[in-house]
Amino acid sequence: MSKSAKKQVGAIFPASAWLHPSRLLTLLVLAVSLFATYLLWKHENHNAQLELQADFDFRVRVANSRIEQRMQAYEQVLRGVAGLFTHARSVTRQEFRNYFDRLHLEENYPGFQGLAFLPIVPHDQINRHIASIRKEGYPGYSIKPEGEREVYAPVIYIEPFSGRNLRAFGHDPYFDPVRRSAKEPARALVIKTTGP
Repeated sequence: MSKSAKKQVGAIFPASAWLHPSRLLTLLVLAVSLFATYLLWKHENHNAQLELQADFDFRVRVANSRIEQRMQAYEQVLRGVAGLFTHARSVTRQEFRNYFDRLHLEENYPGFQGLAFLPIVPHDQINRHIASIRKEGYPGYSIKPEGEREVYAPVIYIEPFSGRNLRAFGHDPYFDPVRRSAKEPARALVIKTTGP
């Protein structure tokens, strides 16, 4: 910018004009207004965050409560199965199916996939176990995965006995150490409710 252009700008907006008390008051009001607007925005933003967090916390509590209620209901179903086996000591496939049908689990518990019974079969009784299931009308029955182990826990009853549940028939989840450790508490529950 040339000297003459600077003089023209200085003539139009002289420095003394900006220092005039009325201009200073205007600038002060503008600065205070902007600062107050910033503080209000910050306060409202904080309140909105608190409201969102409260809404999120509420929804988490509701979801958690529903999950707990659902798990308690499923636990009751398992206790009912334990009661069935305690009462009868020996439950046939048809009795298990009738019990399942009377529970109406698929209608009452959306997302329910199946209810199964897995007996504990010691290694020395495995051939007798396989022969008895084959005698019931399942000539291709075998325990999967194959292999020798101390104890087996194959799925022998599963309802509904259709669709993808058919793949579970004969499957031994006890084979996998991770699944075995997950099933131990359930086994202890059944032993506790049905044992001496």
